Amino acid sequence: MAILRVYGDAGGNRDQTNVAVGAYFGPVDQWDNWFKPLWNAELKNEGVDCFHRADMEPPFHNDFKEKGWTVQHQIPVLNRLHRIIKERTIQGIGQAVSNDAFSRLMPPEIRRKYGGPYGWCVLRTIVWFGTWARSYDDWIDFVFEAGDHGQGQINQALSELSNNPTYNEMFRIASLTFVPKRGPQGVVQLQAGDFIAYEAYKAIENYVAGSPRPRRKSFDDLLRQDHDMVLLWSDEAIKNWVLRLKECGGDVIEALIEREQVKG
Repeated sequence: MAILRVYGDAGGNRDQTNVAVGAYFGPVDQWDNWFKPLWNAELKNEGVDCFHRADMEPPFHNDFKEKGWTVQHQIPVLNRLHRIIKERTIQGIGQAVSNDAFSRLMPPEIRRKYGGPYGWCVLRTIVWFGTWARSYDDWIDFVFEAGDHGQGQINQALSELSNNPTYNEMFRIASLTFVPKRGPQGVVQLQAGDFIAYEAYKAIENYVAGSPRPRRKSFDDLLRQDHDMVLLWSDEAIKNWVLRLKECGGDVIEALIEREQVKG
């Protein structure tokens, strides 16, 4: 049995039409002894305290604008950060939700119980990672950013699982913590979750708008085939899940579990 740790982060656009949650998990020693020092070295090299992914995109914002970032500088930095994430985590999941589709199509009792689209994404994240951990008899410390856009919804979804002894054991929830992502007490591991959340957010933005743009190069560079995944919850995906919910007799957790991911 091992103790694993999930670091998750939430984001979205200013008017909250689309929101996203991203998370990675891996062994505690990998996070603390390898990811953290490598990431901190990159932060020191760039003279910033946080790689906030949205600020790192042209035309660049905040610290990155002040430092005169260019695309020529951005690309190799992103490549190095992506490599740290891919080499020092087991798996990542990014999810983005169209708020309009969520409010129109998701059953009202689910919206109330799990706190909205942020809570929905976190619920799906915990079920995904927790099912994986249970198949290997491992347990997980879940860590999310304190004070981000969806903390209230995230906390509500987490409480629905952690306060239920059956679900707590089923999804191997060892602990639940909210911590800052930046500043003197900042936990830099959360910044990894921001990267995959950002790619999920950009993907659903293009999808909902019907944009013909090709998939982003940074998306392809960050995601590992057969390891990571991005889920976009818009009209079709939500409709399909609601049908699955009906097939499961209204059991939300059963409808969320992906049987093919369980070992054996």
